[in-house]
Amino acid sequence: RMRAELLYQQADLVGALRAVNHAIAREPAGEPAKVDRCRFIGGFGALQEAEDCLKEVAREHSVSDRQRTQQLRLRNVRGDFSTSLSLLDAFAQPDPWARPAYLALNGQAAEALAIYRTLAPELFKQPLGSTPIAFPAQYIDVAIAMQMTGGKDQAEKLLRHGLRMTASHPFSGTVGRYWSDVTAYTLLGDLPKAC
Repeated sequence: RMRAELLYQQADLVGALRAVNHAIAREPAGEPAKVDRCRFIGGFGALQEAEDCLKEVAREHSVSDRQRTQQLRLRNVRGDFSTSLSLLDAFAQPDPWARPAYLALNGQAAEALAIYRTLAPELFKQPLGSTPIAFPAQYIDVAIAMQMTGGKDQAEKLLRHGLRMTASHPFSGTVGRYWSDVTAYTLLGDLPKAC
């Protein structure tokens, strides 16, 4: 499975599918590799095939949070955010940051901000000073909700602060910055830096 993931991250769909199929052959009753295969297929744009793949997994295994996560990803890619909240309610162990993010995507940014204030009150302090940011996606999510509710100045301060605080984060990993700097620069309107 790790080899399949590495090949997927290198944009080698054929290699990733070969490796994940090998993992499935070694452990045919295992659900994780089967869900990975569905994720890889969807990640390369074959959305209907990915949905069919998930349906096949659901016929063989009881529906898990791993499967629900992939269903959410497919809905996101299709822009179908309205049904995502109901899917989140079915998670055995929901991510507390997911609900406010989907509320914002569904135009309920004020409700999202209220939840964010309880999850990360430090992101609402003024001045932000040296407020640490462990997970870059979080300051991005909060800033988006701020912008949507008219708090553009507050969002800009948070984005600039987040860029400074996460500059030393690695690009990947559990607390990596992923694409957060690209997103932050885009939200700030600085497209050359985002590119």
